[in-house]
Amino acid sequence: MRIAEAIRTFGKSAFYPKVLKTAKWLVLVFIATMLFHRTFTAFNDAYIEGDGFEYVLMTEAMLNHGTPDLRMEDLQTFKAEVSKHLMWDTFPKRSMIENYERVNYRGAPFKTEVYGFFTAKNDKYYCYHFVTYSIFNIPAGWFCRAFAILPTLAFPLTNSICIILVSALFLFYFSDKFYISVGAALCYVYGSNYWYLGWEHTEIFTTSLVAAGLIFLLKKRDFLSVLCVALAATQNQPLIILLAFLGLWIWWQRYRFNLKSGAVIALIASIALLPQLFYLYHYNTTNLIKDLGFLHKRYVTANRLFGYYFDLNQGLILALPLLLMVYLIFYLIYFRRDIKERSFALFIPLVCLIIGLIVISMGNWNGGAAIVHRYTTWLGAMVLIYVFVYLQRLRVAYGVFIAAAFVFTQVKVCNYFQKINVYDWQQESHNDIARWVLENHPDWYNPDPTIFSVRTEHQFDLLKYTGVIVYCDINDVIKKVMFNKKNLKELLKFGNFSKEELKARKFNYNWGYLKEEELKRIIYPEELLKIKRETQIAIFSSKILQNKAWHDDIIKKARDRNITPEEMLRIDAEFVIDEAERQERERLSKEND
Repeated sequence: MRIAEAIRTFGKSAFYPKVLKTAKWLVLVFIATMLFHRTFTAFNDAYIEGDGFEYVLMTEAMLNHGTPDLRMEDLQTFKAEVSKHLMWDTFPKRSMIENYERVNYRGAPFKTEVYGFFTAKNDKYYCYHFVTYSIFNIPAGWFCRAFAILPTLAFPLTNSICIILVSALFLFYFSDKFYISVGAALCYVYGSNYWYLGWEHTEIFTTSLVAAGLIFLLKKRDFLSVLCVALAATQNQPLIILLAFLGLWIWWQRYRFNLKSGAVIALIASIALLPQLFYLYHYNTTNLIKDLGFLHKRYVTANRLFGYYFDLNQGLILALPLLLMVYLIFYLIYFRRDIKERSFALFIPLVCLIIGLIVISMGNWNGGAAIVHRYTTWLGAMVLIYVFVYLQRLRVAYGVFIAAAFVFTQVKVCNYFQKINVYDWQQESHNDIARWVLENHPDWYNPDPTIFSVRTEHQFDLLKYTGVIVYCDINDVIKKVMFNKKNLKELLKFGNFSKEELKARKFNYNWGYLKEEELKRIIYPEELLKIKRETQIAIFSSKILQNKAWHDDIIKKARDRNITPEEMLRIDAEFVIDEAERQERERLSKEND
C-alpha cells in the first residue's frame, strides 16, 4: 500500500512530467542509435535491392544537374563514387550500369527502355518511377559525397531519418499518455520498417508520410495531413484512395463543405497528380508501368486479397501479428461509437480494401521483398496508428499491458525473421511458418499461385507454364500439388482421378490445388518427382544462359571435358539444385537440433 501511495504521490508531483519527457528523449536516442548502427554495419556493401537501382540513378541525376533525366555523366559519376570504396568489378549491379552505357538512348526510338528508363518525346531519359523519393534523398546524397561515404548508403540514411522523425511525432505529439506514445514509436520501428531499412525503395519513405499524415489528422492539422498523404501518393499511386477519403472527410467533418476550404484541400491534394501529368506530357500516357502490362484484372481474386493481409509467406500479418488481430477486434467493438462520432477510423478498413483491390492486380505478386510484401507497409502504418487510438479508450492498466504486449511481440517478430541476411529478398523460398503448415496441414494454406510456383519451383511465368508444380518435404515426400485447369491430362497420368473431379474446385487464373486426402491417390509419385526435377533443371539452365559470364564458363568447361555445352549446362544446373537442397537440409537439421 505504501509503495502504491508513493507512486500516486510521485505521479502528481511537478517533477513527474520532466521524468517522462526525459524518458521519451532516451527512447528517441535509442531508436536513432540503433538505426544508424544498422545502416553503417549491415548495409555497407553496395548491394542494391529490387528496383532500387532506378532510384539510385535518379538521385545521382538530381545531385548532378537537378533534373531526373538520366545522362551519361550520371553513370560516370556514380561509377567513380562507388570505385572510391570498392573495386568496380565487385560491384553487384555493375552489369546494369554497363548496359546503360552501351545504349545510345539519345536519338533512340520513342519509349525505348533500359532497366526502367524510357526515351521521352524530348529525347531525354526518364524513369517509370516518379522522382519524389530521390528528391528527398538529395541531402543524404550530399552528405555521402562530402564525407566520402559509399553513395548507396544515402538511402538507408534517408530511411533512418524518416523513421526517427515519425518516431518523434509519436513520442512528443501523438498522445499525452506515456505508454501510448512510447509503445507506438517502438512498434513503428520494429515492424516492416526494420526490414526495409537498407532498401533503396520507397517503402519507408511512403509509410512515414502516411503515418505522419494520420497523426496530423488526429491533431487537427488538416492541411499538413493532406500534404503528407499527397506526397506519399506521388510515389505510390494507390494511396490516392486514402487521399480522397481523407480530403473529403476533412472537408465534410471539419469545414462543413466550405468552398474556400475545399479549394485549399483540393489544391494541396492535386500534388498527387504530378506523376500522371509528368508522364502524360512526356510519354502520352499517365502510367508507364500500367502500359507495360504489369497489371491485369485476372489477378484480382478473393484468394489474393485475403493473402494481402494474411498470407503466411508475405502478408501483413507477419509484420503485425498481434497488432492486426487486436485492431480488428477493437474496430468491431468501437464500430457504433465511431459511427456516432463520425470518426475517420470508421473508413480505414474500407480504404485498405480498395487499395488492396488495386494493388493485387499486379502480375508479379511474389516480387522481391523483405519478409512482407512491399505494398503492405503503408497499410501497416494505418493499422498501427488506429489500434493505438483505440487503446487510449481503455483503462490505463489494460492499456499499459496491451501496449507492452505489442512492443514485446514486434521485437520478437523482428528478431525471428531477421535470421536472413540482407541479400535475401524472401522471394524464392517458403519461410519457416509456411513450410511447417505445408508439411503438417497443407489444406490450411492455399496461397496465390504465383507465390506457390515461385517459392516451390522458381517458376515465374504462370501464363505460359501449364505443368504440375509439386512441393515436397526434406525427405522428398509429396505434400502439396498445384495443377493447371488447361492441362488436366498431365495430372491424370499420375493418380486415380477423374477430369470432372479435378474441375470441381476453386481455381485462381486456371490454377488449383489437390487436397491432402487426394495426395494418397497418386499412383506414381516417383514420376511426379521426376517432372519436378526436370522443371527445376530447365529453370536454372535458363538462368545460366542469361548470365554471359556463366554461359562462357559452360562452353569452356564443356570443351575441357570433351562433352557438349548442353550436357555441361545440365551438370551445372543439377549442381546448383543439389547444393541448394543440401544447404537447406543442413539449416533445418541445425534448427531441429
